[in-house]
Amino acid sequence: LLPAAAAPYVSGCVSVPTLDDAAGYAEFCEALGTFDAKAEEREALFLCLSALLHLGDVDFSEASSPVRGGGPQVEPVDPARLQVAAELLGLEPAALLAALTTRTVTALARGESESFSVRLDGAKTRHARDNLAKAVY
Repeated sequence: LLPAAAAPYVSGCVSVPTLDDAAGYAEFCEALGTFDAKAEEREALFLCLSALLHLGDVDFSEASSPVRGGGPQVEPVDPARLQVAAELLGLEPAALLAALTTRTVTALARGESESFSVRLDGAKTRHARDNLAKAVY
């Protein structure tokens, strides 16, 4: 993970002098216990939250496609960050990358459908990343 001050999803407010983070964490864990959350469920929750923080650390670079009309080529700046986020989400890194960098368009005509993938540019890829994080959260 990036340092908290540089992490996109938590930047701006990483420390409040009047709050004790350790005590807050202990209180949260105790609250989970009142809901009878089992150890596996707690671990799954923290893995999911960790995955979202790692996903927020994934940034993308963009280059023009060598193929005419091929759309932008968007790649993670640091593929290792994408890999960690994918593993924590239980996904293959290639599948997560494809989900973030492309969208599928399905056209219907005369009762038949045809689907094709469209590459997203860097801004739309970041938007897809953030939407995925919001949906999982």
